[in-house]
Amino acid sequence: TDRNQGNILIDRNWKVWLIDHTRAFRREKELRNPELVVRCGRKLWERLKSLDEEIVRERLKKFLRSSQIKALLRRRDVLVEHIQKFIEERGENKVLFTLN
Repeated sequence: TDRNQGNILIDRNWKVWLIDHTRAFRREKELRNPELVVRCGRKLWERLKSLDEEIVRERLKKFLRSSQIKALLRRRDVLVEHIQKFIEERGENKVLFTLN
């Protein structure tokens, strides 16, 4: 929700770096604008589905409150449900894609 020119950097090799993800760790449990998510990379899809809650909690506990981690995991669950619904309605090949 805070993407702007101040937190998009481009290096000498024209690689784009997105910085300042602080709003990704809000306590909101619902997705904003889920209708904008209509496709997903296959690798990301597999990783979203297999994300291990205990590992997430262990790795983020130094940086986030328990409520922030809980909200993050809930949004992941909602996102997985949303994408799964699209796959069932439209077919896997129309929703998932592979980047080379």
